[in-house]
Amino acid sequence: MAPNVEKIVFPEKAFPLQQGAVDSLCAVYSVLNGMNALGELQSQADACDCFRRVVPEFNRPAQAILDGFNPGGDRYSDIHWLGRALAGREFLSRPMHVTSVNELKDLLVSSKAGGVIYFRAREDHSLTHYTYVKPRRLDGAFPLWDSCGCDLLLLSLDGAFIDGQPIEVTHFWAANRKD
Repeated sequence: MAPNVEKIVFPEKAFPLQQGAVDSLCAVYSVLNGMNALGELQSQADACDCFRRVVPEFNRPAQAILDGFNPGGDRYSDIHWLGRALAGREFLSRPMHVTSVNELKDLLVSSKAGGVIYFRAREDHSLTHYTYVKPRRLDGAFPLWDSCGCDLLLLSLDGAFIDGQPIEVTHFWAANRKD
């Protein structure tokens, strides 16, 4: 005889959450990926130590980091603070507002250490994300070190694309190599 098991009923509007849906930690990962790409982290344990050191800061009202990492947020200076908190030095420049694909291309080409970009889906702004862009170009495209698996930023006459999806890059922070 089968055991009496109640049928589990899921709400109609239930859905699985993914990294970034409620925590906006892609900003932390973008800085850590930049530090890692530039050889400033020696191991995953180093990255974990940095992560553990900075996450408690999110609860401090003066920083209010997570409040600024939403699609309607405008607290882009917090990424600069985050770079300093994770690297222990001025790892990222102040935010640079990006107004065109050509401007972004110039910023990326002139940056010797790559940098962090903030982008959103071009059409409906439904997706927002921070990622680290590596400093070298590959056939007109820039490789990414990304926490969600994105691989390539393409800048063309038709606009900016990540893995073929049209995006709008609004801000750039140049990474600074350790002396």
